[in-house]
Amino acid sequence: MTCYLLALLLGATGNLVPNGDLEAVSPPDAPPPGWTMWGAQQWKDPANYGRDTTHAAAGVASLRMHQPAGTGGYLVTSPEQAMVPLHNYRYRLSFQIRADAPGSVIVGLQGYRTLAPYVDAPSAGSWSIEVGPEWREYSYEVVEGQDFFSDETAYLLLYIRPQASAETAQTLWLDEMVFRGSPEPGAEARRLVDPATFELPPLDHGLQPGTTLAISADPRVAAGPTVQAAGGISFHRLAGYTGVPYDREGQMALDPRLVDAVRELRLPMTRFYGVGDEPFDVEGAVDRAYEFAQLTGLPTERVILELEDQGARRRIAPEVWARAAARSVARGYGFRRWEVGNEVYSAMWSGAYGGAYATPEDYVAQVQAVAAAVRAVQPEALIGLSVHHDNLPWGNRTLRLAAGSYDFICPHLYVFPRVDRADGVELAIERNQQAIDRARRFVQLVRYYNPDREVVIDDTEWGLHGGDGTGARADELQPNGGIWGVLHRGIRVIYYAGLDGLIGASSWEMFTRATSPGFGILTRDEPDRRFMIYWLYYYLNRSLLPERVATSGTGPWSRESEWAAPLTPLLVTREPDGSRVAVVWANASEAPQPATLTLAGPAYAAVEATTLTAAADAYPLLERREDLVGALPATLDGGTLRTELPPRSISFLW
Repeated sequence: MTCYLLALLLGATGNLVPNGDLEAVSPPDAPPPGWTMWGAQQWKDPANYGRDTTHAAAGVASLRMHQPAGTGGYLVTSPEQAMVPLHNYRYRLSFQIRADAPGSVIVGLQGYRTLAPYVDAPSAGSWSIEVGPEWREYSYEVVEGQDFFSDETAYLLLYIRPQASAETAQTLWLDEMVFRGSPEPGAEARRLVDPATFELPPLDHGLQPGTTLAISADPRVAAGPTVQAAGGISFHRLAGYTGVPYDREGQMALDPRLVDAVRELRLPMTRFYGVGDEPFDVEGAVDRAYEFAQLTGLPTERVILELEDQGARRRIAPEVWARAAARSVARGYGFRRWEVGNEVYSAMWSGAYGGAYATPEDYVAQVQAVAAAVRAVQPEALIGLSVHHDNLPWGNRTLRLAAGSYDFICPHLYVFPRVDRADGVELAIERNQQAIDRARRFVQLVRYYNPDREVVIDDTEWGLHGGDGTGARADELQPNGGIWGVLHRGIRVIYYAGLDGLIGASSWEMFTRATSPGFGILTRDEPDRRFMIYWLYYYLNRSLLPERVATSGTGPWSRESEWAAPLTPLLVTREPDGSRVAVVWANASEAPQPATLTLAGPAYAAVEATTLTAAADAYPLLERREDLVGALPATLDGGTLRTELPPRSISFLW
């Protein structure tokens, strides 16, 4: 309470950075008063941080930070003196900084809902800056209600994160750090709508908590259309880092076995990015996208093309976007979905990315110009907007400013757990519930800002993007692509398939290296082998029939929490004439689950059932299909189907 009252008292005039001028005396090799080491435990070395009296921008001392090569430790302001932001206040952060050599640094305001325990909230701001041997002053401003919401981001910690590479160490000195707030005149009129305030009806899970897994459904009645395009997978590029499907000269480089493997997935939608950033011209790139679609059965009307480079380092002129659309029109290719930019907000976390758009306003101007240019040659074109899922300027504000220019949004609803700490319930159940809640609130947000237009979600990248605290890339971490990664994706599609306002989703990514199991589906390194996720989509896209069937009944639920949900979510779909029913049924528990499904109406003649299950530590790149895929014993007695769902499994019944 003392810290909270202090922050309130200082909110208008005082410096909210404790010991921001580093004049308080402290040991030379330890974080000075007001600062705390952060990051992985092995990187918390007090010798790397200290009060330095040999360098100062003002006064007699500065804050020294040293990051050895290949590490990732950093400093935050002490949680005991966390900043408590106030409603409709403008905050200004300023500091001076220098480095031993040119490089980049991330400075940000990490948000927390609570501090005991730590519960993350959206950041109030994050800035990548270039540093060098000379002292330079930087300043940034954020406004509560426009850059973050204090109801959600109740506490702020200032963090300084060096960006040393794996090969090069970095030393920084910081001084004169000041963070002050003052009331913002007229802020209330400019406040963004907070999606957390939308009153959403409870999510229909199709079953209630119970001790037995017993479900009823009536296949004679449709509950609504199935979002069949939820079963998409995104490609990287036409000529990307894996060298497929095309090489840098534009020649087909994909092994015929992998062409067949893609075709066998029966993808209902997909997305390529960097299409206008290939070594061949944009017309040639569109030609190759069409050629590949014909080879693999991709429906071009549902292929999303993004032209700009994957790192959002530079933008492509609107007239080049128009040339791509004109090529599709002239050749009758059928492409009409254009996603403007890939993760254009990337500068928030890395100076190497996102340089094309310094502010959301810069990006919105590009979207408006591209939309006008493309629609002039292709009136039926649909324009996609790159938005961040929980950053207000690059999400909420971008949606408001660009309203009228976009037809679908691409929020990239990854989740970012610590896979070395999380259990299967968190990975497969709780994190999915969080992502679904974000998606539902995005739907309401785009409807709020576009009251006279139908705007939808096409989630062009998503997946389990867990880390382990060592700095390893998510691509390298086995759990992201192992059985829990399979369950995370399968359960997400179960919910996506019935989500109002979503028309498609393509998870990441089709081609990877054999040594990158985190997002692996296919690899040119092993054309006869498949990653686990491949088989998930192989069966999903044979099981998402056109119409959903409502279910009711009981089953085991996850532990009690804000994100409690069934451990055994299911999806029942049917052909419109009722001739065929398909069931996708997951079990995210570590125990087998006896299951009964009672189908009303005429009895079905037979049941065929397949299950995907593996040990939690099984490697994602399979030696044999049978290491994941097996027959599921099931009986059908009139309208009653009985089976037992294996632990850590997703099953398909037809």
